Amino acid sequence: MKKLAAQQVQREKDEGQKRLEEALVKAREEFLVEKSEAVQKAREEEHATAADEAKKVAQAEEEKRKQIILAAEKEKQVSSDKL
Repeated sequence: MKKLAAQQVQREKDEGQKRLEEALVKAREEFLVEKSEAVQKAREEEHATAADEAKKVAQAEEEKRKQIILAAEKEKQVSSDKL
């Protein structure tokens, strides 16, 4: 009787250990998926941020170019007025 009870306890212990190991494997897999998704999202956000920064720089350069053209046109106008 004791032997049967001990076997039953061992069997339950083994089953519990197996369930824990399966849960650990599943948790690791879920972690890797979530990690991969987080990395992908971070990369997408980086790309979006870089694109926004590039757009801002391009707009600033365009504005500088316009200011240089306006200044040159004013200078040309002033020069032609003096003649």
